[in-house]
Amino acid sequence: MMQQQTIFIHAGFPKTATTFLQKHVFPQLSGITYSGRNYPVEERVEDDTKLSKSFRVTRSMDEQERARLRDLGATLLGRSKAASQNSVFFSGEGIIGQCMAPIPNPHDKNKPYASPTARQALEHARDMGLEGGFASPKLILTLRKQTDLLTSFFAEAYGGRLARVPQTDTFEKYADEVMSGSLGLLDTVVLEFDKLYDLSCEIFGAKNVLLLDYGSIKGDPPRFAERFSNFLGVDAGEFLDLLTSKGEENVRRSKSGKSQLKMRRKTAVSKLDDLKARFFPKRSLGIGRLLAPFLKKFESGETSFVPPEAKLEEIRAHYAASNRRLAARFPEFDLPC
Repeated sequence: MMQQQTIFIHAGFPKTATTFLQKHVFPQLSGITYSGRNYPVEERVEDDTKLSKSFRVTRSMDEQERARLRDLGATLLGRSKAASQNSVFFSGEGIIGQCMAPIPNPHDKNKPYASPTARQALEHARDMGLEGGFASPKLILTLRKQTDLLTSFFAEAYGGRLARVPQTDTFEKYADEVMSGSLGLLDTVVLEFDKLYDLSCEIFGAKNVLLLDYGSIKGDPPRFAERFSNFLGVDAGEFLDLLTSKGEENVRRSKSGKSQLKMRRKTAVSKLDDLKARFFPKRSLGIGRLLAPFLKKFESGETSFVPPEAKLEEIRAHYAASNRRLAARFPEFDLPC
C-alpha cells in the first residue's frame, strides 16, 4: 500500500540560482518526482514549464482560479503516483516573485493591479497541495540579501511589468513602494524575512518550512546540500554531487549586456503605448505591428542601470532589524544587519 503523498513546494525567491537548481539538481534527484520549470533534457519539458507558470494568484481569487490551482495539485499528485513515488517536488519561484511586482491592466490604461500578498500566495500554495490530495505540504524558501533581490528583480522586470506602471517606473520609486507600501500595490512583508518566516510557519507549520541561504550554494555547498537533502529525505551525497557538478548559470547582470538592451527596447515600446493610451484610448491603430521592425532597433532610456548607493544604504538600513531577528534564529545566514 502506497504511503500518503508529500509535496515539496519551492516557492522562491527569484534570483537565487533557481535556473541552475531547476536545470541540474531538482530533476535529477532520485526517489522524487520533479515538476516545475524544466529545460531541454527530457520529453516532458514543455508540460513542466507550463505547470510552473500555471501558479498564478491575484488579490481577488474567484472560484475558477481556485479550481485551476486544485487541478494543478491533482495533476502533480497524479504524476507522483504514476511514477510510484511518495513525493513530488514543485519548483515555482514565481509564487513569491509575483508578490514583488504590480501587474498593469492593459484594458484600463495600464492601471496597476495590486500584487497578491505574501499570505495569499503562501495560503494558495498550501491549499493547492491539500486540495490536490497531498498530505502536509512542505515549503522551501531560498533567501538572498534584499538589495540584491530588489536590484536584480527590478532590472529584469523594468521593461515589462514595472515600466508600464508610472508609480514604479524608476528603481527609487520601486524600492520605496516595496519598503513602505505607500501605493498599496505591494506587500511589505515579502522582504521582511523574519516576518515572512513566521507567516510561513503559521501557514505550513514550523516543521514543514525550510529556509536556505543563497550565498551558501557557492560559499558552503556541503551545508546547503545537507540541509536541503535532510528536508527532502534524499541522499546528501547525491545532492552535493549535483550541486557541484556545474557552475551557476543565468546570472543576471544589471549594468550592461543583453538584459539591459532588452530593458531599453521595451521602454521604447512602453512609451509608445502610453502615447496611444493618452490620445487614442479606444482605437486599435496597429502601431506595434507597423513599427515592430523599427522598434527592434530603437533604444530609449538609461544606457545602464546602476542603483544609487544612497538608495542601497537606505534598503540595508530598512531591513537591518528584520535581518538581525532572523540571524538570531539562523546564524549561518549572511544577511546585512
